[in-house]
Amino acid sequence: TQAVADYELLSHDVRRYKEVLNYFVQAEKGVTQMVKGRKHFAKDEHVLRSLFVDRIDAYTGEGYSLVTMARRWPTIITDFIRMRSEWDDVQQIKRELDVTMAEATVLKTKNKLFKEWKALFFPTIKDRLARIENLANARKMSIDSYREWVTPYVARFKMMKETTESPGGRADMLNHHLMTPGAGLAQSESWLRIWTWKPLVPQEFKKPERVKEKKGFIIDPYDNFVKDWQEKINHHYHLVGTKREIKEEEVRKMLHDWTKPEGSYPMSPETNMDPDALYYSFFDIKFLFTMLKTPPPKGIEVDNPMLWIRGWVVSQNVLLVHLLEMEARKRALEMYIGQLVGLKEGEEEIKEKIEKIFEAEQGPQGIRQSWQAFTQGISGSSKHIRKHETFKKAYHALDKFAHLFVRYGPYEPVFKERVSKGFTRELGIEYTRMVEFMLRKMESYRDMHGQRLYE
Repeated sequence: TQAVADYELLSHDVRRYKEVLNYFVQAEKGVTQMVKGRKHFAKDEHVLRSLFVDRIDAYTGEGYSLVTMARRWPTIITDFIRMRSEWDDVQQIKRELDVTMAEATVLKTKNKLFKEWKALFFPTIKDRLARIENLANARKMSIDSYREWVTPYVARFKMMKETTESPGGRADMLNHHLMTPGAGLAQSESWLRIWTWKPLVPQEFKKPERVKEKKGFIIDPYDNFVKDWQEKINHHYHLVGTKREIKEEEVRKMLHDWTKPEGSYPMSPETNMDPDALYYSFFDIKFLFTMLKTPPPKGIEVDNPMLWIRGWVVSQNVLLVHLLEMEARKRALEMYIGQLVGLKEGEEEIKEKIEKIFEAEQGPQGIRQSWQAFTQGISGSSKHIRKHETFKKAYHALDKFAHLFVRYGPYEPVFKERVSKGFTRELGIEYTRMVEFMLRKMESYRDMHGQRLYE
């Protein structure tokens, strides 16, 4: 925070010095005037002289500044601004400006002071601007570096959760038999959730059918079912209205990448989706690893792994929903880190929202509505409005009776009749393989450590 504050102060100074330096540049460029029928080049020092009157000469004191002398000579400030730097003779000043000798004498003195100030201040401006802009760039680079350095730590601690973070967890601490202060025990829990899937081909009395010539998926997995859940996922992970919102064109690109090894897992030949597979065996595995430590001197450490495995038969569109949720979780984590650390991407996103407020075609009413939407988006009070809600409710109501008249499609039309005979048998085989694999790993662990992990 202090680094950002320092950078903003330096940026303000840079802007101010650039503004003054621009006045000197414009004065040196000058203007071309017609004097007695001939072109004459003259420096345009109007702004510099005005700056000298307001910021330098005004602080010379009562009776000595041009501002206070205006009571005696009302046009003295205008006369000083009209002067040229090369006018050093009192008679010339008196003649050119048509003023009294007394005023011409004062103007000559002020003109000398102005030229002296300009000669001293111009090099100072350049030196200070170079020095401060260099400091501002260094501070900006350090801010970006701090953000990059702290990002891995934020991501790491985001994946950890203390029991006392939630009100329910704090209440449970009072009644937990292992967490009481007098017990002197330390307990930790590690939760891990794994999704694993594999193309599923149902058992048939004949060879499974396969499309001989095709391009891409047999059936487009990105259907209305996926689009409905895509909207819910964006809303659940607070991606709506942000750059990280999952949109249709992005889903199409993901589908193309997920059918290639380099788009799924760069170090593996496997892909997230198989264009030839309409169904998948999908397993939701929840892993809980608890650890308990007793106090010294005779303290022990006990760990206990537990697994919950649930298997599903899913069509490719359902798998796509799960893949979109995984992508949404990644984007939500990146957005959280960006908001907490203050990455540059967040600044650019807010700038875009501000620019939309002042779009010319909106008009006053549109600008007012855009400003309200922007402020609601900052406070987090924006409402998610779903389209065609009435139509969806009517569709779901009629969908309960649709199976009495027509068969579902475009996937397995008699799925309910074939699920126990063709699909779940393959799912059971995969489940058995998975359980046996885990048991073998536990057996090898027991043999290595001389411990019995399960009965």
